[in-house]
Amino acid sequence: MRYRKLCAAVILFLLFVVAGCRKEELARFNSRDAVYFYQGTYDTVNVYFPKADGTYGIQQTRFNSDTTRNLDTMVSIIGAAPATAQEVILEVRVMLQGNTSKSDRKFKLNIDQQTSTIPMDAITMKDEDCVVKAGTSVSYVPVRIKRLAQMAKQPMYITVKLAAVTNDLSVDYAYRTVSKTQKNIITRTYGLYDNVPKPGWWSSIGEYYFGPFSRAKYTFIKNYFGVTDDYIQSNDLSPYILIAWGQRFYCVLKALTDAGKPVMDYNDVTGVAFPMASGGSSKNSCIEDLQ
Repeated sequence: MRYRKLCAAVILFLLFVVAGCRKEELARFNSRDAVYFYQGTYDTVNVYFPKADGTYGIQQTRFNSDTTRNLDTMVSIIGAAPATAQEVILEVRVMLQGNTSKSDRKFKLNIDQQTSTIPMDAITMKDEDCVVKAGTSVSYVPVRIKRLAQMAKQPMYITVKLAAVTNDLSVDYAYRTVSKTQKNIITRTYGLYDNVPKPGWWSSIGEYYFGPFSRAKYTFIKNYFGVTDDYIQSNDLSPYILIAWGQRFYCVLKALTDAGKPVMDYNDVTGVAFPMASGGSSKNSCIEDLQ
């Protein structure tokens, strides 16, 4: 009798456990195949531009460089593109959540004209490029954008939003919120700024020896020392080289100013001209002959 009561108690307990598991299971997330924009610390945006030799160069941005907007905005600085490049190609990366397919699946990429500052007639995007190819989980949509004169003064923006066009590919991922300061992850804003890229080292040692960054200062330094963009952009430059450059830079500017021919700098946003100056740490006796 005692054995039967024990068995009944165990069975009753198991029923409670099973019922509890069923209730918990109802709260689980049931995923559907969906498209979305990736957002994370290592997010990247690539912009391609035609070069004189017929090949394409690339400007890759791996961080959010526009602090005045939400964190879903990525700004690419396209000043490295040659003057002959009348347009650039923005690579919009669309991710797939869920399972890959044996057939191509289309989605739609709409432009939000209310938040975009790049005019529609400067943008070319083809519907046939908006597709997740069979067996893949990512799509790279090329968006051609004209290189406008206004981009040299300030970043200009394009906001794109994902939409589904087939029943087997949704945008349900939109309901997942990253934070209150970010838009949902089916909307993304890209900026294009026709300035030269500031080298990574400039924000540290560069500020001390070369002062605030500007297009004119970057170009002067590159031309005076006879180096390429790839070289000056390298993160492997020795601090000793940069310190020597900074001291030489100070002496060159001082010599030209003393001769009544100061080198002019320009504000990248307003275009206002002013005498170029080095950083405070570059000051030295300038004993070396600069001729």
